[in-house]
Amino acid sequence: MNRLITIGIVFIAVNYWPSAATAMPRGSADAYKALAFCHQADAAIGSERTQLLASGLQLAERVLVLDERDAAAHFAIFCNLGKQVRFSGLSWSSLRHIRQLRNEIDRTLELAPEDPDALTAKGELLLELPGILGGDSDEGARLLQRALVVDPGNEATRLFLTRAVR
Repeated sequence: MNRLITIGIVFIAVNYWPSAATAMPRGSADAYKALAFCHQADAAIGSERTQLLASGLQLAERVLVLDERDAAAHFAIFCNLGKQVRFSGLSWSSLRHIRQLRNEIDRTLELAPEDPDALTAKGELLLELPGILGGDSDEGARLLQRALVVDPGNEATRLFLTRAVR
């Protein structure tokens, strides 16, 4: 179960920050700001990291109150909540968040089905989750391959796919 939290739930999927060469899901400026909080949390520690992730999550949730179809806001919730789970460690509440993480990445892909960042995030999530919690290595690899079709130059996705086929 420790592997699930430290590696599994969100290891790379929520740490995955889109490169300049890829398209972001459609979204508002505030949704992109919520994603930026998630990215900034990587360099922060302790209470600063906790605050960045909480701020990113709250901002993304506020965006969705105004526009439920903001794909970037759904992706920002996936990113910020996933990192909160990862950094807080194993607990029963972290298991409860798996469903929300899956729902947010699925909604992102409903709204932006060809977004390479969302495809990569979901692919990596499916690769890392154990089957009992919804993991599916075949589907994860398929999503990573699809992300590479959309963005063939994405080295992070290529690395994840290489690891998946070992």
